[in-house]
Amino acid sequence: MTYPRLTPGALLTLATRARSNSESRFNRFRYFGFVTSDMSSLTTAQKIGQLFFIGIPGPEIDDRTRDLLNKIQPGGVCLFSRNVRERTQTRELLDKLRELSSVVPFLSVDQEGGRVARLKAPFTEWPPMMTLGRSGDARL
Repeated sequence: MTYPRLTPGALLTLATRARSNSESRFNRFRYFGFVTSDMSSLTTAQKIGQLFFIGIPGPEIDDRTRDLLNKIQPGGVCLFSRNVRERTQTRELLDKLRELSSVVPFLSVDQEGGRVARLKAPFTEWPPMMTLGRSGDARL
């Protein structure tokens, strides 16, 4: 079985198919073999919200952020340095983001390695990607 690339176009295609096709295989997003949510129960506004991958303003979910998440219902959230303080806080933030979402969200970190490293020790610290690219070693 092949799985769709999860691009905004693929999401929109799946959302359209979920609305127009009664077959259950189109009513669910599949990612790495797991059913992540039932799209047939979402409103059109919720399906549109799934196309957005947003950042949030701080390390905690305040009332304004909660209202934004409830209004947009984004498909994903990317964490930046303003969101990450330490492990426990980051885990609680991720748990809260999942709790507030009507659909299992994609959660990511702007973590490129080198100067763009939001996750510091004790997380794995990666060298800059340019350094890895210059090595010429495809195994890296």
